[in-house]
Amino acid sequence: MRKVTELPVDPYNPGQVLACCGLLELVSRRHGPILSHFHWDRCSTFVLEVQEKDLAHVLKELKRCSVEALAEDALFLGEPFHLRLDWWLEKKAANRVPKTWAGGQKPLPFFQAYRRALREDETGVARLWDESSAGVGAKSFCFDPREFTHSLDTGFSAYDLKVDTETFVAVELLAFVGLQRFRPAPEKRGSFSYVLWQRPLRPVVAAFAFAGLFPVKGTAFLFRLRSRDQEDRYKAFSYATLKGGSQ
Repeated sequence: MRKVTELPVDPYNPGQVLACCGLLELVSRRHGPILSHFHWDRCSTFVLEVQEKDLAHVLKELKRCSVEALAEDALFLGEPFHLRLDWWLEKKAANRVPKTWAGGQKPLPFFQAYRRALREDETGVARLWDESSAGVGAKSFCFDPREFTHSLDTGFSAYDLKVDTETFVAVELLAFVGLQRFRPAPEKRGSFSYVLWQRPLRPVVAAFAFAGLFPVKGTAFLFRLRSRDQEDRYKAFSYATLKGGSQ
């Protein structure tokens, strides 16, 4: 019998979905390409053909691996992942990647803050997406829409005043990794779409299915970038809605 692990996931939360993709990327680099898919029912889950203890071990390795700053603020994750992260530097793809920070901001301090806050819990993988910290809120990528507060709602910009809000550490960290291979498809007016594939696929094929570039049974969603400061420099992911034409 194949060993599988199912992680609860909110399909309308693009940060959680991309975090699933990031976890898949790291596990596949550690244990070889594994099959995964999304199970869409009354309770949505992300299914990986790997044991839960292996996922927990990979998270420990992510917390402890070396991280090197490369030219133009790219990052390199060392042993055992050997992964270059530079998706936000694709100049030819301006407005085609969901970057949420301004040009002068460097991702390394954010990434390291998430790693420090990531808990080591052998039995906590099922609750991974709810792991939060109030200590890194002013340093958030805002991939998880649960973190977003708009200045019109609060009377001030939490980002401009560096006010800490609840940050979902594992979501932010793993979504940042997931975006290296799994790219939401750009749509009109700052919106992006993604597809939750519903048949087991290896990571390379799954990335094409996620972007709607590979015909596979799945459900498509649409989200947009929302402004989180007064000058429209910093963005946040919105919750997604169902996109017409899901297969």
